[in-house]
Amino acid sequence: MNQNIKEVFLALKGSSQVTVDLKIDVTPKCIQSSRRTGQSLTEVFNNRNIYKYCRYYGTCGLHYEKTINNRLEREGNDNTFQVEHRKWGTRIANSILIEHKNQVYLEMMYENKNSPTSKYYYKFDDDTPLSQDQSDRLESEFLPINHGSKKQQETGIQKEVIVNNIKLQNIVRFAGYGITIGKPITEMESI
Repeated sequence: MNQNIKEVFLALKGSSQVTVDLKIDVTPKCIQSSRRTGQSLTEVFNNRNIYKYCRYYGTCGLHYEKTINNRLEREGNDNTFQVEHRKWGTRIANSILIEHKNQVYLEMMYENKNSPTSKYYYKFDDDTPLSQDQSDRLESEFLPINHGSKKQQETGIQKEVIVNNIKLQNIVRFAGYGITIGKPITEMESI
């Protein structure tokens, strides 16, 4: 991906539906011992790095608090949501980007990480796809468990709004705001 992608994203204003293709090394995110068997990650997967190839469909440029409150209103819920300070990172003024520890992230919102609007698969570092059993084991035993936003859950919201901060270096392709940068991951078309 072009090194000037940050400059392109800084110039984007307003909100837009977007499609983002990513290649993420998930190995550093994994816990080192299986939650189920106690086996090590390196033992189970023969000391190979694992990459997640994924496509997310969502929206950039939304106001998080307003989005949650609009959703609550549409659901007939009288509760209100008030955003707290970010736990990490700093928004780059008037942009869709977050900066944290010298890394830059694209902020994107979508409804459900397991919805049909999100596609993904895993491959080893030699480009060999993980089998469905290997993928299931990776997800159930080694990847971190996301319990969602407790603050959103306290409001009684039915469809949680997911905020994903995507490291710019993981972006293979971005389409939105009337522009397309990069080439799509072709395997995504068959999922």
